Amino acid sequence: ACGSAVSGSGFVVSPERVLTNAHVVAGVDEPTVRVRPGDGTLPATVVYFDPETDVAVLAVPGLTAPALVLDLRVAESGDPAVVAGFPLSGPFAAEAARIRTVVTAHGDDIYGRAGVDREVYILRALVQPGNSGGPLLSPEGRVYGMVFGADEEAESTGYALTAAASLPAD
Repeated sequence: ACGSAVSGSGFVVSPERVLTNAHVVAGVDEPTVRVRPGDGTLPATVVYFDPETDVAVLAVPGLTAPALVLDLRVAESGDPAVVAGFPLSGPFAAEAARIRTVVTAHGDDIYGRAGVDREVYILRALVQPGNSGGPLLSPEGRVYGMVFGADEEAESTGYALTAAASLPAD
């Protein structure tokens, strides 16, 4: 809509590169990245966009934040985790989570086209608008995956792509 802003979360995966969900940047003409509250924004360019896996990569010249480390092993049911991001366009928040299970989810892409399979964590966690694109972290700070949504009927159920499913295709 005219004059509206979209916000979401993301995380640094390599020098000057931020991983986020494709639905966070879909239709955004001039994406920007803010590292810390009170800091200005840095202009970004979408360099990878996959509406099926819901993954996007932003190039952010001048970004000096360190990269997080991906944990490519699949977390187990019951493992503790942390949902990190900027829920409700607010300040950074880190919320306790627990891995319920990992499944191959059959569903739609970000535009509602059917026929997409993704490796997904089902979480016991409060996931809110704005958490999309943020990391799902292990207690040690490694990235288990990327948060992308919440169950509309069960407040304590969220979803994240596994780290392996979050990687851009070659």
